Amino acid sequence: MPIDRQSPNADLKNHSFAFWQSALGLTNAEMLCSQHVISHLGHYLSKSDEQSIFHFTHLANGKQVLALPEKIRPLLASIDLNENRTLIDAAILAAGFVEQYRDIDYHLEQINSLKRINNSIQHLNSNSPLFKGLLPDFLRQQTAEDRDILDLEEDDEAIALVADGAIQAIARYVPLKLSPLIADITVLVSPLARQGQLATMVVSRLCELILSRGLIPRYRVAHHHSASIKVAEKLGFTPQFTITAWRIKAGDSPSNINA
Repeated sequence: MPIDRQSPNADLKNHSFAFWQSALGLTNAEMLCSQHVISHLGHYLSKSDEQSIFHFTHLANGKQVLALPEKIRPLLASIDLNENRTLIDAAILAAGFVEQYRDIDYHLEQINSLKRINNSIQHLNSNSPLFKGLLPDFLRQQTAEDRDILDLEEDDEAIALVADGAIQAIARYVPLKLSPLIADITVLVSPLARQGQLATMVVSRLCELILSRGLIPRYRVAHHHSASIKVAEKLGFTPQFTITAWRIKAGDSPSNINA
């Protein structure tokens, strides 16, 4: 279903609703009821993971949600989400959790927001024979962690930036399973070329492809990764929310942690 470009904010709101509903394991009725819970308590119950909690902050309106399994809700029931972030973090640490990651979720809301980067460097689609021929050498240059971050599968949509007979950068997207009209982007640049504009160039070209298919580009970055944040902001992405994931310390369980 193509996106109505006349009302991108309404469209994003609808897909965000579906995304959070699925991510937090709630039925339609529970999700609608939980709108009241968010406003007053800021707590959702998550059915998906009994070892983790997630703290979401919507950057446009400041609304916060704490998603946590029912078994450990009593440990954090006293947290006031109107407090500042430092106090919230301290309370979660005191309850026996350690931080896993803290990310910023960026969306490109409409096609007119994309700031195109003009360049004459060759781009290849992932289904081209040259892409497939050059890919193994590119991946060999990367660490195992970087290859995991790119997470490139054979059928994924991807674009490669090629110069001097080698792939210098790859950007790929996959539709989110929880919200298929949102296209999740990852990018990886050759280790010898990370000081330039290659990531911006290849993500720009991929966004044109995504938007032409009526999808919403989504770009998630770690809060401390300044280079990736610059790519997102240079292309016209706007930050939507932050996500912090916390997990029970190794060897602990919800039943043996005291509030």
